[in-house]
Amino acid sequence: MKKIFLIVALLLILSVSAFAQVENAARDVLTAYKNRDVELLKKHASAILKMAISEDYFKDEALKKDLKAVDNWDGKIREVRYETKNMMGANVVMATVYFADVPGKDEINAVLLSNFNNTGWTIFGNGISSMAKEEFNQLSKVISAANAPAEKKSQKQSRRAFSIEMASGDTFDNVFEERFEELFNGLNDDNFYIILNDGDNYLQAAYSDKGYTVEYQDKEGHFTAHELLSKDETLSLFKKYYQDKENWKEKIVWDKE
Repeated sequence: MKKIFLIVALLLILSVSAFAQVENAARDVLTAYKNRDVELLKKHASAILKMAISEDYFKDEALKKDLKAVDNWDGKIREVRYETKNMMGANVVMATVYFADVPGKDEINAVLLSNFNNTGWTIFGNGISSMAKEEFNQLSKVISAANAPAEKKSQKQSRRAFSIEMASGDTFDNVFEERFEELFNGLNDDNFYIILNDGDNYLQAAYSDKGYTVEYQDKEGHFTAHELLSKDETLSLFKKYYQDKENWKEKIVWDKE
């Protein structure tokens, strides 16, 4: 009986924590729409969507209905519900954040967020959508073990517990190699650096049109690659570092800072 109680308590804590994270992200998205704040919207966008969010993003006619719904928002979050979808072979938890009714219709306005393998909540689609109340009511009120995201069997986990920091401010814990590669490929002029670290040690790269500036730190000190590296060279270096290969930094000339 005690074991069952502990499991139920843990699931409740996880659900409450997830709700807080989802609500905070949803409020940011709604505030970004209300204030036409491109940078705030990018904070909760995936790497791919960030590249599509320009300074003129909110002038798009396709967003006119969504902007009107948010402009009339009273600041309250009505309810959050969840579901799991299979996308490209991976399980993704979706959060639908009900914030207003659609006038004259049996529909709601909602913020749509997704969480890929517990890497954080990001905008799904344009971030704002409408749906039938009946459809919303069929969604789950909690995130349970049954609809938690599942890791792909093909993913490679390092023996070390790496985390990632991006120039955008996004952070990701216990990342798989495939996830790192996806984030690396998303580097651009705005989200221009990535740091792979495990405590005091790290490897980082900064993107530019001319190449990648690469640095690392370990117990011997802080080092910078003498020359800019190509994308392929940088990605290969990071993979070797992630895989904990002893010769990961060979063939590169390093300058000690």
